[in-house]
Amino acid sequence: MTTIRILCAISVAFSATVHAEDQIRSDLGGVAAQADADGISVQTEVRDDGPWLSIENRGETGVVHCRGRNVSISGKRNSVRLSGECPYVEVSGDKNEIRMEAVGEISISGDDNRLFWQRSTLGGQPQVGDDGEGNQITQVD
Repeated sequence: MTTIRILCAISVAFSATVHAEDQIRSDLGGVAAQADADGISVQTEVRDDGPWLSIENRGETGVVHCRGRNVSISGKRNSVRLSGECPYVEVSGDKNEIRMEAVGEISISGDDNRLFWQRSTLGGQPQVGDDGEGNQITQVD
């Protein structure tokens, strides 16, 4: 079952919920967005700095396909694998486990999160800002 919520404000902002193994493609006011998720609910929106995927859940497990979009995770106790390239990942939730295939910048304000990244889109290491407590950020193969 697919649940879709669309919020329009000045023909630019939009939001949608994607459930397990569903794919959504929308075109609203000339702004296109696509979200792919396997096993987890994801909100999509277009902000001033581009398309974003937002995970605001508790206790979900799944894969989110970044496709060059930024990701915001504000839920608690989620286990998420971010596939593809994610330029910017922000985590404000607690006790999440996030596995990233490719990331450019990571911002954490939540606590006790475990983040694993395979490669940086910037070459070398991603930029990291950690204002939380007890977070672990580790490169893996």
